[in-house]
Amino acid sequence: MANKNLDVKGLEDLLKALDEAPQKAKPIMERAMGRSLELVEGVVKEYPPQPARTRARTFNTYERGFGHYPKSAFVGGTINAKGKRAARKAGKVRMTSERLGTKWTSEVEITDDQVLGVIGNTASYAREVQGDYQTKFHAATGWVTLDQGIEQVEEDIYATFEEGADELANWIQTA
Repeated sequence: MANKNLDVKGLEDLLKALDEAPQKAKPIMERAMGRSLELVEGVVKEYPPQPARTRARTFNTYERGFGHYPKSAFVGGTINAKGKRAARKAGKVRMTSERLGTKWTSEVEITDDQVLGVIGNTASYAREVQGDYQTKFHAATGWVTLDQGIEQVEEDIYATFEEGADELANWIQTA
């Protein structure tokens, strides 16, 4: 049997580029993961509309993101310059909210073989409002769980990573 050697031009450059690809891929995928986490946060940070105050047997004086106001704040209550209700002298505001929307955190972790996105909420009641243990009440009043938020932006997340893969492929072609 006869042997034939082929001299493929650019093969050494391609092999070198493929060898360097993991190091090039990490920052590209880190950016894609960061953008993906921002997409999810954009959905879950939003508060749903405040339910009607008269939906229960008693008048609801809780204001999302702030806390409990005295009932007098809603009977001819005024709005201050910041757009918040001004409590009347009949009672004080109990600032009980941990401000769930501002407690979202995200982080991108890079190891030798993966890029990992971590997202969470540090409010003590986050699991019951937007997490795995969401109560029926919170579901009924429009709170989006983390899983639902991810589903809502799933196509955008895939598109973000596809852009990153395209960027890496273009780099390999030009390397």
